[in-house]
Amino acid sequence: MDVRPASALDAVLEARERRAAARAALAAEGRASVSLTLNVPGWPKSSPALARFFNLALEQLLDHLAARRLGPDLARSFRDADAAGDFFLAPAASRRCDAAELKAAGEEFEAGHPLGRFLDVDVVDAAGRPVSSGRAKPCFVCGARPAVVCMRLGTHAPGEARALLETRVAAFLDEDRARRVARRLAEFALRAALYEVSLAPKPGLVDRFSAGAHDDMDFYTFLNSSAALAPRFEALAAAGWASAGDPPAAWLPRLRELGLEMERAMRAATGGANTHKGLIFLVGLALFGAARTIRARGAWNERAFRRAVGATVRGLAERELGGPADVDELSHGELAARRHGARLAGGARREAERGFPTVFNAGLPELRRRAPEGLPARGAAAIDAALRPALYALIAAGRDTNVLHRGGTAALSGLRRRAKAALLADGRDGGAAERELARYALARRASAGGAADLLAVSLFVRWAELEWAGGPR
Repeated sequence: MDVRPASALDAVLEARERRAAARAALAAEGRASVSLTLNVPGWPKSSPALARFFNLALEQLLDHLAARRLGPDLARSFRDADAAGDFFLAPAASRRCDAAELKAAGEEFEAGHPLGRFLDVDVVDAAGRPVSSGRAKPCFVCGARPAVVCMRLGTHAPGEARALLETRVAAFLDEDRARRVARRLAEFALRAALYEVSLAPKPGLVDRFSAGAHDDMDFYTFLNSSAALAPRFEALAAAGWASAGDPPAAWLPRLRELGLEMERAMRAATGGANTHKGLIFLVGLALFGAARTIRARGAWNERAFRRAVGATVRGLAERELGGPADVDELSHGELAARRHGARLAGGARREAERGFPTVFNAGLPELRRRAPEGLPARGAAAIDAALRPALYALIAAGRDTNVLHRGGTAALSGLRRRAKAALLADGRDGGAAERELARYALARRASAGGAADLLAVSLFVRWAELEWAGGPR
């Protein structure tokens, strides 16, 4: 039952009087004003969850008004929370603002918002008169009668409307957070793919200046492929968020469906070239594992992320690389695994099963060391200088199945040895070790595509850990 002390009621009334005075002050300047409040039944009128909901609704309202060229003067806006709840007030941006048009836009916003019944967008004109639609708002609970009628008749039990508000606000906040996390992770995934292909020069790999050891793809092929994959990244993260409470492996069929859809989009965008098959698998799992971890932990947690990824594909290498198959349908990595054995050439599957050890032991430490605060927002030379050692570390530490397929164990060993030398030299030899690595890669047509994919995963993880290291965002 809602019980509030008389002193609290007095505080609410005083808060409402202050708000009315603030509106009147703006009217005295010849300005219409717009305000946002919440219809909060019961007591108290605010809480941490209600404040978060209010801030989201306010952000949406301001976008709604700005899109209609009715945005208020934010430099003179006022946002507060007092005994009457959360409150926003701002004058119209111009004295010529049509208060009726502003009110109509506010009503449109309320009507279109999923929780619009709990929002009040009020407008006071330049003469200090409230602008009313003349329509009574429906009841919170039943929606069948005006709210004032249900209140007068005592139709609903005390606290029923408050419980409904809190339940719906909690669901709204959960959905909003899921959407924001998935979109942010999808942004990191796309950025990682673009940064990887743009890094130049790279030994034997496509970059922004060269096709490397490839004659069936170039920089623009990768851009086309990245654009085709971009709309699907968010769905992979959303799957990770939705998987909470289920064993990760139960979601593998759904991830496969998304992966197959992405492969078809890739082939269509590239004229059949395989630019990103490995990345689809590895970054797809990273998206899934990251979203699952952030929902479960409320923050980035390396151990939980690696466990989630490994558990999703546990046993996959043995199941998929050992049995009979049509050779014409196998990828280069799968062919290498059959030729050299799954334990030596398990490729992306082995890497994922073990929770990305090459990423966390080779690529990521270099990124953390070279760019401890994160990569700069601009400056190709600085970004390349941070990414290139991470790529060398990944080549040196990994068993790249693309190289195995093209040149066998000798080519892989030679490439790894030269990558390690280039990493250790770190440019102090005038770039001689890097030039030798590039020469060897082109001579052997050794394109370390697996290491390139793991560089993208390393970048994705680095951005995710920086974004959510401190908890919920």
